Amino acid sequence: MECAVCGGKAVFSAPALCEEHFCEHVELVVRETVERYGLFTRDDRVCVAASGGKDSSVALHVLQALGYRVEALAVDEGIAGYRESTLACLRSLCDERGIPLRVVSFAEEVGAPLDDLVKGRRPCSVCGVFRRSLLNKHAKGCDVLVTGHNLDDESQSVLMNLVKASGGRLRRGYLRSPSAEGFVPRVKPLARLSEREVLAYAFLQGLPSSSGVCPYARSSLRFRVRDVLDEYEAARPGMKRSLADAALRVSAPVASSFSACPVCGGPAAGGVCRACSLREELLGDAP
Repeated sequence: MECAVCGGKAVFSAPALCEEHFCEHVELVVRETVERYGLFTRDDRVCVAASGGKDSSVALHVLQALGYRVEALAVDEGIAGYRESTLACLRSLCDERGIPLRVVSFAEEVGAPLDDLVKGRRPCSVCGVFRRSLLNKHAKGCDVLVTGHNLDDESQSVLMNLVKASGGRLRRGYLRSPSAEGFVPRVKPLARLSEREVLAYAFLQGLPSSSGVCPYARSSLRFRVRDVLDEYEAARPGMKRSLADAALRVSAPVASSFSACPVCGGPAAGGVCRACSLREELLGDAP
């Protein structure tokens, strides 16, 4: 297969591009996504929610290469045999590129590692609540919080919201979450790139990243939705992008109704935030 730009040997199909032009393509898509949708500017302090996996590693690498002021924030949930290796990859990447890195943990911030918190509960639900809370808390002072969601992730979210009859979530901001007092806006500069494109770019750039899968992932709805979408995509290529594009068309800024949690001061939908109420349920205390 030949590169559609230079006629050289293609390393990727759809688009058919050689290594040089494929990497340029990925970086161009990220740059255009940031600029077209006004995700952030070169004057902004950009915090990347990093794990050591391919998506956040590519986000750190590309945004730094494009000249943005990036730093990394990682959450150590306390998943034995998994998180240690991903954080090692992240530290290697940040050390190589001189990217500031902060690591916060469930054990210190919540009071126990995730492995001790999930007994009798859905692991992803518990993890998601505390992880979102800690990312917001420790990204304070930054203008945006980058997440590594790619096109596959976004198409999965669309289907999950429809399955759960959460159609309202589709309108809350696809590439940038609404701004609110005490809440650092989430942005998704990789959301127009497929998972295959992100994986190929990480490999071609030699980025230290972990390919490990969270041991709790198989119990999640997202894991099952992912398999269904992969099957449909194989039968009808382009379906994932169509789903993500549909969400982009209906998304719009939504006025936030957050208030300050009376316990931790973080954003809450009303009264005590979910992180504080869940901690009391699980551990019998509050921060």
